[in-house]
Amino acid sequence: MSDQSRPILELDRVSRRFGDRYAVREVSLDIRRGEVVCLVGPSGCGKSTLLRLIAGVDVPDSGRILLDGQEIAGPSRFVEPEDRRVGFMFQDYALFPHLTVRDNILFGLRHLPKPRAGAQADSIIRRIGIGELAARHPHELSGGEQQRVALARALAPQPLVLLMDEPFSNLDRRLREHVRMESLATLRDADATAVIVTHDPEEAMSIGDRVVLMRAGQVVQIGTGYSLYDRPGSIYAARFLGPCNQIPARIRGGCAETVLGAFPAPGFAEGAPAVVCIRPKALFPVAICDERRGADLRGTLVQRSFLGEVEQLTLRVEGLDAPLRLRTSQRLDTLPGEIVRFGVDAGQAIVLPPEKEPAAVAMA
Repeated sequence: MSDQSRPILELDRVSRRFGDRYAVREVSLDIRRGEVVCLVGPSGCGKSTLLRLIAGVDVPDSGRILLDGQEIAGPSRFVEPEDRRVGFMFQDYALFPHLTVRDNILFGLRHLPKPRAGAQADSIIRRIGIGELAARHPHELSGGEQQRVALARALAPQPLVLLMDEPFSNLDRRLREHVRMESLATLRDADATAVIVTHDPEEAMSIGDRVVLMRAGQVVQIGTGYSLYDRPGSIYAARFLGPCNQIPARIRGGCAETVLGAFPAPGFAEGAPAVVCIRPKALFPVAICDERRGADLRGTLVQRSFLGEVEQLTLRVEGLDAPLRLRTSQRLDTLPGEIVRFGVDAGQAIVLPPEKEPAAVAMA
């Protein structure tokens, strides 16, 4: 019997090179049973390569991958993809056009006796609620319906881990949120363990139990969406996960001093350079400032962009090379060229060391 306390999937210092360049470098990661983990990062960061290594369609140059405690890739063993009990849901869904929905699902169960395969196919069709689609062909389905069928096909063999490569990227913006929430509910209902690759930080933070942020083939930070967004460990993390104003600073007396004021900076050396990252939502018009919040500052309005729930103001502030972005739900009458008085919620300021450039890696 499997040890329930042991991670279902373990990556131990996994690396993959193409020529003399790393696509994945010394990645270690443990994934628990029933966990949904999102790999997120820009194109070329190595997340899709990592998915292929787990699936077995690519081979690591070093390190080990263990599934349910057994080595499936490493120095002593390599298990072929079809023998791994790892499901793979492709970005384009890869449904067979000449097969019906039910036959597409049965295709992944062809190793089973026909009665058992039929029972498993019918079970997943009922669970996902696609009974009315069972006799149709892929060309007769909408994008959202194709996505549901692809998920059903991937879950039907009851894999230990399901890998999903950009599963929602082919859907239009209006449909995407609905389908991903529906898919997440299906994964929860099936108690499935899933590793989802996405380039969209909002998507990763909204569906992942944990988010694995990657850059240049390496893991930058792992944590919940809340922890990564509120407590990023680097400027790269802060900037990638959401809009962020970067204010140059110098450490004096335990604070990061900037043209916007001083912010607590414990652990930084006296005189060291730093960067204060401030989300646009942490800046606000002084009209809604209260005693608990920051100083009264001034900036010249350069541009205003109405975004629906909020409006983004772009301000030019004396002493800063880059303009500031401020987001507010207030309706202001200020016109470009006029002065905006604003404050800073100091509790939301993030003090970080200056950025370091990563080593180059292969595209993946």
